[in-house]
Amino acid sequence: MKKTYVYFLVPLIGLIAFGAVYWNFNSEFEAKEEAKKAAIRKAKEDKLREEAKNREIAIKDALAAQERRKRKRRPRRPRTSRTAKSVRPPLMRATRPTAIKLASPSRSNVSKRT
Repeated sequence: MKKTYVYFLVPLIGLIAFGAVYWNFNSEFEAKEEAKKAAIRKAKEDKLREEAKNREIAIKDALAAQERRKRKRRPRRPRTSRTAKSVRPPLMRATRPTAIKLASPSRSNVSKRT
């Protein structure tokens, strides 16, 4: 009798061995993946909590600094009935349109050179 049963027996033993290793790996793999996901989720939640706490502290510090600046600032004098536009000297009011006239080349009296 030829040893033809070896052709069936060796692959069958290999398949059973592979199945056992795969089964063991697969059962541990899912548990490890769940543990990794839980660790990542916990780290993200902790980071968000820490950022929220730091943001709250920063807001409180900013408000305290704002109050200190308000108290430090000199009290302003009340405004008079005149507006800021009428307070400017007359020369400054007339300067802007004149500057525009002088700057435009179409209105200049300079003759063209030939």
